[in-house]
Amino acid sequence: MNRWPIAGILQAHYLKQSPFVQHTHSLAKHLKTSPGWHQFRIDLIALVIFSLIQMGSVNLSRIARTMGHGTQLDSRRKRLKRFFAWSGMELDDIARMVVDWMAPEGNWVVCLDRTN
Repeated sequence: MNRWPIAGILQAHYLKQSPFVQHTHSLAKHLKTSPGWHQFRIDLIALVIFSLIQMGSVNLSRIARTMGHGTQLDSRRKRLKRFFAWSGMELDDIARMVVDWMAPEGNWVVCLDRTN
């Protein structure tokens, strides 16, 4: 039992005001245009994108550090691992989304690096 319920309220208030969270919500609005994606998936993808930028790493443990501080780090890491294992994201959908956001007008060339 939390003896100091105000701490949770203050934390929730801080997260609502955090620029990181505000940008995540903004990105989630853009992701809503993707057909067939549930709100949970959209919110998590937006959070992962900004976590990747913030942490500068693709390591799930590092990304998990930026997510919801109300749960254990290992639980957050497992959540990410399950999401990527079962998400079933279609690469075509992701490619269309990226092109819609970033493609310049006119002709352009896409270069992909599949280095493991």
